[in-house]
Amino acid sequence: MPPVRIIVLIIGLCNLAAVAIGLVYAWLALTPGLSADDLGLVNLWSGCALFLAYAIAPIVYYYYCRPLWEAGLSLLEKRKIAPPLLLKARQRALNLPVMLTRISTNVWMLSALSFIPVYAIFRPEKPIHTAIHVVVCVILVSSASFSFIYYSTEWFSQRYVIPVLFPEGHLSRVNGVEQVTTRFKILVLVVTTCAMPVVVLCLSALLGVTSPALYVFLGSTFVALGLLQGVVIARSLTGPMGQVVREMARVRDGDLSAKAQVLSVDNVGALTEGFNEMVSGLRRAERVRDTFGRYVSREVMEKVLEGVDLGGELRQATVLFSDIRNFTTLTENLPPHQLLSSLNGYLDVMVDAVVDSGGRVDKFVGDSVMAVFGVPLDQEDHAQRAVITGLEMLKRLEKWNAEMAGQGFRPWEIGIGVHTGEVIAGNIGSAKKMEYAVIGDVVNTASRIEQMNKTFGTHLLISQQTYEQVADMVLAEKQDTVVPKGKTQPVTLYNVLGLKT
Repeated sequence: MPPVRIIVLIIGLCNLAAVAIGLVYAWLALTPGLSADDLGLVNLWSGCALFLAYAIAPIVYYYYCRPLWEAGLSLLEKRKIAPPLLLKARQRALNLPVMLTRISTNVWMLSALSFIPVYAIFRPEKPIHTAIHVVVCVILVSSASFSFIYYSTEWFSQRYVIPVLFPEGHLSRVNGVEQVTTRFKILVLVVTTCAMPVVVLCLSALLGVTSPALYVFLGSTFVALGLLQGVVIARSLTGPMGQVVREMARVRDGDLSAKAQVLSVDNVGALTEGFNEMVSGLRRAERVRDTFGRYVSREVMEKVLEGVDLGGELRQATVLFSDIRNFTTLTENLPPHQLLSSLNGYLDVMVDAVVDSGGRVDKFVGDSVMAVFGVPLDQEDHAQRAVITGLEMLKRLEKWNAEMAGQGFRPWEIGIGVHTGEVIAGNIGSAKKMEYAVIGDVVNTASRIEQMNKTFGTHLLISQQTYEQVADMVLAEKQDTVVPKGKTQPVTLYNVLGLKT
């Protein structure tokens, strides 16, 4: 059944229940002031009003709800929908309980007021009794109609309409919506269960009604309406808030995919949307951390985020440089996208080797990788970590070459240079862009040592300073003592062949 017809059916049943309450009141209120003929007129009016409610009101409801049907059907069938239609459908979906309740209540009040001239024509001798009975009927019927229609249409909208029109939530972003706050609902509950019963009972006493059954009926009716509203209001609070609590538990456990469903624009809806925005902010922060972590090591990132001063300092560290041999020749025939894809794949392998050994990738210079060990975190074994990383890079490169050979790539070769000494570490740059880096002669020397691999036909050269710290763990042979380009002091080089164990 189309949603519009379901809504009309729901409202019709609610109106029927409200009419039944009015008719029971009229029957129980039969007194010397209200004859059987008067009761017949009341019954006649109720029947006419109910007929009008089912003949005229459905047309109004159908016109008001039609955009909901059209937009919802388009979304379910994944058809393109015009933005104005979607906006109108969303506005009417959020205003649905308020507008339908307002329409129905106004119809009943107009019908009740229209009965006054009819009653005055047929019973002109009792206008006061007529007016009082009409007021009581209006209070009863409109109260029941309001309670039944508002909460039933709100339930239907939240269950079947809003999830379709608002799959991502964000109900508060729609303009032109009448918000029914929790405070207002509680106020209506208080008026319905406290003020209206007193008024109705006083008016009935003023009419001289002495029927105990009538007072029992009136009391039971208002108690039932109060319980209905109380239960619905309680569920409208505990349901969404319970969902938020469950999703908060997921966030507490580290699951940032948590999201609570927003189904209303009241206080609870605002709370739920606020929770979703908070989780979205946490996801954005996590993405920033992940993105930041691609450019600096996690240790540096944690220090920056914690607000730790990363000013300049002298530190003992080991610097590693690696470079691809004849990179230009190897890749001169590759299209740009394939070149970048293969280079990024290679760098992923190299970076993993550095990170797995506790090092930090300081920078990429074309196809070269500079890694630092012992900065910013203190690592007494920074030289050992750097040499192990160099051997691991060679091992992983061999495996990567075997995988790329199936795609027609020629094997890549790299040269690695390692040097240990005192470096200056800290933030370098301007106020707009800062970079944590290490500088000093150790960095330049490590770069020159890496280049010496071309001269000696080796793959992993380390300096005397590095060798002295790893001599007991590596298999290495003294290569030569040279004066690197741009240097004045000679450097003794060792060719690392592997680990002793």
